[in-house]
Amino acid sequence: FASAWIFAEQRLAKNADKYLFQKDPATAFAYAERALRLMPADDRAYSILAAAAAQRGEKESVVTDYYRRAIALNPRFAFSHKDLGDYYYHHGRIDAAEAEYLRALQLYPNSLDFLVRLARVNRLKGNLAGAEKYARQALGVRGNRSLALWEMAKIKLAQGQRDDMFKLLRELWEKHQDFGAKRLLEKYSGEKTP
Repeated sequence: FASAWIFAEQRLAKNADKYLFQKDPATAFAYAERALRLMPADDRAYSILAAAAAQRGEKESVVTDYYRRAIALNPRFAFSHKDLGDYYYHHGRIDAAEAEYLRALQLYPNSLDFLVRLARVNRLKGNLAGAEKYARQALGVRGNRSLALWEMAKIKLAQGQRDDMFKLLRELWEKHQDFGAKRLLEKYSGEKTP
């Protein structure tokens, strides 16, 4: 009986995730609520409620309350902090986003994704030294370097170091076949890339 109950809850949460991804927040919300009725301590269901509430344009206090519940249930899950940080970032709350990204990074210190987010918020705050520190750390982590290279290119541009920016854009084009980098190289440096 217990395994059937757990399986049903997982299926509801999976459906909630699916509808969230499909940008159907009302259906996602309904599935997440049903999942919580079966398992009230499901942190992922609370994160889904938060994301669905955000998609529906709910007040910040509603969205952050759901994220805080998810974090309280599973405080060592870095991605809940990242999701809350993303919410703050997209609503212009850069300092709050940075705080959540730092918490996420403390829990998952070698996350390229978290390091790039910290580089971005530091760049936006005008802390170019801090931004470069995080971007360099991200470039040292295994994984897809494209996001870290893009962020470092933006930092170099903000620092007025166009030659360094062009080197990074060339790497993005030559090693990652990034057409956005190719277009910028052609536009700003006048060079045509093969």
